[in-house]
Amino acid sequence: MKKILLFLLVSFSLNAVFSQATRIIDCKEAMALLDKTVKNFKSFEGRFAHSETSQDGRTTNIEEGEVFLKRGGKIKFVYSNPEGKIAVSNGKTAYLYLKEDNSVYKMKIFLKNKLPILAKIIMGQVVPSKEFFCAFSQKEGNITTIQLGSKEKDSSLRHLEVEINEKTNFFSRISYINEYDQKIVFDFIEGRSDKEIPDQVFEFTPPKGAKLLESKEDFEQEMNF
Repeated sequence: MKKILLFLLVSFSLNAVFSQATRIIDCKEAMALLDKTVKNFKSFEGRFAHSETSQDGRTTNIEEGEVFLKRGGKIKFVYSNPEGKIAVSNGKTAYLYLKEDNSVYKMKIFLKNKLPILAKIIMGQVVPSKEFFCAFSQKEGNITTIQLGSKEKDSSLRHLEVEINEKTNFFSRISYINEYDQKIVFDFIEGRSDKEIPDQVFEFTPPKGAKLLESKEDFEQEMNF
């Protein structure tokens, strides 16, 4: 009898701790937060880590560096690993520079509806609740996690999950499975929102002698957007 009472006491205590740390929240509340985060986004500056894990889970490629984001389609990833890699968009033209082979991928952004959906979310060009539905949501501290499903059939974006940090009013993580069954994760770390970032930060001039390639498909494949 004592053992049963002890077991119940321990179980109740653990459940109480878990319920205080993590709680399931209503999907309507979660989607309202997601829409608000995207709608109110102005700018974000911090660090990022981008990982790509193979289908069998045996191989993981990790890239990282600094990230600068600003409303209006302005994006800049400055990589420390691999060193010298840069991805930048001023809202009209996007560039991806690969230092190891001195190549620049260029993509004109004329048709916003042709952009990858994750890029449109980060750029604040879509209302997430019109593109996705909530399958599950929970909150732990300042972090709200939402598992999303696409309202349109899209094999290139499965098991999409976003984490929103209410302290920074921005995403702390975006993860999904792509069409090659690879798990793609973007982590946004040590960030600050609503900081004034000059537009010049998002301008890019290809290095002298760099090979210029204009391909939307190659750009998306390299960025995993």
